[in-house]
Amino acid sequence: MNDLAVSIVSYNAAEALGRCLRHVLASDFPGSFEVVVVDNASSDGSPDVARRFPGVRVLEPGRNLFYTGGNNRAWQATDSRYFLILNSDCYVDADALSVSVSYLDEHPEVGAVTVRMAFESGEEQGICARFQDRWYSVLWYTALGGLLPSVRARAKARLFYEGWDRSVTRPVEVAPDSFLVVRRCALPDGLYDEAMALYFTEDDLCRRLADGDWRVDFVADARVVHPERTSTNREPPRHIRTIFFNDLRAYYRKFEPAWYAATLAGLIRLSELLRRLRGAT
Repeated sequence: MNDLAVSIVSYNAAEALGRCLRHVLASDFPGSFEVVVVDNASSDGSPDVARRFPGVRVLEPGRNLFYTGGNNRAWQATDSRYFLILNSDCYVDADALSVSVSYLDEHPEVGAVTVRMAFESGEEQGICARFQDRWYSVLWYTALGGLLPSVRARAKARLFYEGWDRSVTRPVEVAPDSFLVVRRCALPDGLYDEAMALYFTEDDLCRRLADGDWRVDFVADARVVHPERTSTNREPPRHIRTIFFNDLRAYYRKFEPAWYAATLAGLIRLSELLRRLRGAT
């Protein structure tokens, strides 16, 4: 059994993938680890890029399994104490893997960790959040938020831990799964629920960890660079929007009463209709 398995799901992001792999393989991680790239039927030669790196295992399911399905394939194909979910456009600092694994070794009550994230400019990203409550979801995803902008702004500030200096390590409720090191034994039923393809994946995973009495921590002692949206920028916006709202509905149906999920879906449909009508005038 390895100490760490690194899972990178790639979709038409060959250039970013090569850079991602160079950074991972240059890590100072002292333990045993393997790197698995799952290619979601890319057309840009991504699998060939991955194969240029010695020791990297490439899985090609032959179709787009999306983020959840691709990472689940890597989860099933590996055996390790810890499992790193890593976006193909994330570039880890040399110590990011070692800091994360050491932290988990030293804190057996923690089920997963993430680290600081920055844009390529060096600007720090305000990552991590609380679980979304019903009031926030209505304010953020429906037209009501546009009618109550100050209320929505306050709800957003609370959700994203306003006032927290990201140079401080702390527990969080939701950590981004663009870089998330998971304790494998904390998820005995598997990694992702594939009812969500691309969005709300981290919210779902972190809820399941919390339900199992595992903590999720943000560790400020390491950093990754994450430009964001390398793969989704290659897809038509309408397609991405459809996936987003399908995933939103799946998430709320899972964790909220059926009446609330149905009400939210109805409000979203109404808000989308109003948006289209405004755009047509």
